[in-house]
Amino acid sequence: MAFSLLKNSFFPIKRYPIQFFPSFFQKRKNTIYSIPNSNYSTFKESDARIPTLHAIQHNIEYPEISGIPAIHLISSVSKSALISHQKFFMLRAWKWPQNSKYRDKSGKPIQNYRFSIMNASNKTAKSCERRYFRKRLRLAFRIHCKDLGLRQFDYVATFNKEMVDAKWSDVYNQMYSAMLAIRSKQNTPDKKLFKKYRKK
Repeated sequence: MAFSLLKNSFFPIKRYPIQFFPSFFQKRKNTIYSIPNSNYSTFKESDARIPTLHAIQHNIEYPEISGIPAIHLISSVSKSALISHQKFFMLRAWKWPQNSKYRDKSGKPIQNYRFSIMNASNKTAKSCERRYFRKRLRLAFRIHCKDLGLRQFDYVATFNKEMVDAKWSDVYNQMYSAMLAIRSKQNTPDKKLFKKYRKK
């Protein structure tokens, strides 16, 4: 009995181990560190079906989409296009001229579609034109164009000012809605569905 009391009083190291490093540097379990303005998003359990940005970047199933040259974008302002207005962006699409043959930067012929993002006139929307937001929108198009993309069509997206608060899951869902609406308009040949885009 006396020996146990002496042991607990004179040798407290075994009962209370000394920490040589502060708790700040120690590795904690089940801890998630979030980096603001990163290229990755935190998803809820309901968004588990949405692929992550990291999984899409170098995925062979989602090939890179060729852009539209500036000359073709300028001439497209006066064209009649299929338009889909979303909360975070506006998507326009128009068919290629007949017997047109386009090539990508490497010289290979383009047979499916092209996609570009135009500059917005709104000051708040212009702040969304950073690489962070443009990358999200382009990746969302790469996912949905395989099933909803129209052959030999050009797609152009323009940011809205609400894009500042957009999450990856929102961009993913709204791109699906926009491309589905354009595809449904193309399948119903009605002149009222073709709206002429005019730059304000």
